[in-house]
Amino acid sequence: MDTKGAPSPGSGAAFNLKRFAEIGSRSMPANWNSPERQLMIAVLGDAIACFQKGPAPGRGAARTYREAELWIFSPGPDWLFSFDRVCDVLGIDAEYIRSGLRRPIAAK
Repeated sequence: MDTKGAPSPGSGAAFNLKRFAEIGSRSMPANWNSPERQLMIAVLGDAIACFQKGPAPGRGAARTYREAELWIFSPGPDWLFSFDRVCDVLGIDAEYIRSGLRRPIAAK
């Protein structure tokens, strides 16, 4: 699969979900744009965006960051919308995304 929509590890670049969806719609089967997959893309994009914003001041923003962090870095496809399962359904390497998101944290 073309990985132009995914951040490269250490780049700190945002995951480009719009680009990912465009690539997927051209290279995937007709059912790629099903409502379920679109929901998974939206959930994944929101979690990555919340995580990349960091723990901003304020109770709500800090809680949102922590929830995104827990979801992304909790291993295993134990439930339908776990990070691993969403990535698997979308054809994304979950560990690749995690490694790209970890690098900026390690650099701080």
